[in-house]
Amino acid sequence: MVNGTRIFVKGGNWVPADPFPSRITPDKYNLLLGQARDAGMNMMRSWGGGIYEPEAFWHACNTMGIMVSQDFLLACAGYPDEEKDFVDLLKREFTANIRLLRNNPSLIFWCGDNELGLGAGHDDGWACKTMHGNMTKPLVESMDPSRCFRITSPWGGERNNSDLAGDCHINAEYSDEIKSGDLKDYRSIIDRYSAGRFMSEHAAAGAPPKRTLLKFMTDNDLMGSEMLEYHTKDNPYAPGSMTLFQVVERCAKKLYGDPGEDIDRRIRQLEYVQYDFVRLAMEDSRRRKFYTSGIQFWMYNDCWPASGWSLIDYWGGRKAAWYAMAAGSRPVIAASENNGKTIKWWVCNDLYNSVKVNVNVKVQPFEGKASWTKQINITVPANSSVVAVELPLEEIKQKLGHNAILVCDLNYEHGYDRSWWTEGLPKDLLFPKTNLAVTEKRSDDQGEVTIHSDKWGRVVTLDADVDFEDNYFEMLPGETRTIKWKSHTGPFGGAIKVNSWN
Repeated sequence: MVNGTRIFVKGGNWVPADPFPSRITPDKYNLLLGQARDAGMNMMRSWGGGIYEPEAFWHACNTMGIMVSQDFLLACAGYPDEEKDFVDLLKREFTANIRLLRNNPSLIFWCGDNELGLGAGHDDGWACKTMHGNMTKPLVESMDPSRCFRITSPWGGERNNSDLAGDCHINAEYSDEIKSGDLKDYRSIIDRYSAGRFMSEHAAAGAPPKRTLLKFMTDNDLMGSEMLEYHTKDNPYAPGSMTLFQVVERCAKKLYGDPGEDIDRRIRQLEYVQYDFVRLAMEDSRRRKFYTSGIQFWMYNDCWPASGWSLIDYWGGRKAAWYAMAAGSRPVIAASENNGKTIKWWVCNDLYNSVKVNVNVKVQPFEGKASWTKQINITVPANSSVVAVELPLEEIKQKLGHNAILVCDLNYEHGYDRSWWTEGLPKDLLFPKTNLAVTEKRSDDQGEVTIHSDKWGRVVTLDADVDFEDNYFEMLPGETRTIKWKSHTGPFGGAIKVNSWN
């Protein structure tokens, strides 16, 4: 709650932006955090496995309106918290950094550590619990009394990491259902793992674009899996289980089909897995507002050139997941819900005023016009989510088959959104070949691309080392869209490639 108003958190976990933090310039902080602002994100969790970030980080957050929660730097380990000398050193460290950071308006609350109490009950002993109660909590209360202190993260419920109380660290992609199931109900799995009260870590992984991978790999590397495996961040606490890269590739094949020897298609699918999971998690969490009060993705940025959890790459480039985050963070979005009997379309409004919205739900074949439509106008109260349309599931399934999709288009005075639903796996949909007509206008460092698709355009992707306002989107038959772009590296004279999966 800020100034008496409840805030739905749309954010990420911030990690050090370089292995050598002194190399991160103020301009780099402005670039990386500017990408978060431009995606509609409003909060960063300064993670306890990182550093106390310098003034340039805080100045950027203060001026961009990005809230920050700050972990004290204890994470994922055992500590000698019963040794007086160790505790005395930590008290000096904590005292210095509370004094250093407390005057930043973007600082929202303090947290004792990352995951030291994970899975523990409130009466259980766990690393640093006693120390936080006897030293850290009183220190924050005396030095920064206007801000609250949370003893650890996750914290709350019968056992820490509950989705019923407090904050939790959960994700669908690394769940047993995704790692070993047939994924036919992948949307329902993502929905179940997007129902926490406050998800301070919600993970979804995927590859950056091929042009980013080629900054630290070769074309030959991309033909196999060894180097992709090597450059994908993994969980060191899960020996013998599937690696993160194996999980992502399994998802991509199960959901979108086996790309065979098509390297470009393989990379695009590894990108889009993360887009799919992020966008759906945003829909599922926002429609639960305020049962769910926020979602922060693990992780926002990257420490080195890699593939994996981050929404942007090491250089600050936008991954597919960034575009999913930006789409899911629009002030007003449509969100689907399948409860087994009906399909509901929610309208989620994060504006602090009511908004008049036109909602158009249609059964859209891959060629030609919609075969069925339902259109309503609705006034959505400020800062709320409401059901706009509810449809019988069996009736809708009969209308779809394998050559149509249920689409919800939402328009209001200052924006739009599009969400779509289909039963089963995306790879079972029979998309015909489409033709994309592309024209562009540009100056030295910005421009626009206009695209027309004669049939359904599946995952229309613009590819260049610039920032597009939207990307990795679906286009309806006969639709035309104009996408603006800008360069954050100076004049851009290269080609902009436009593709779709069909």
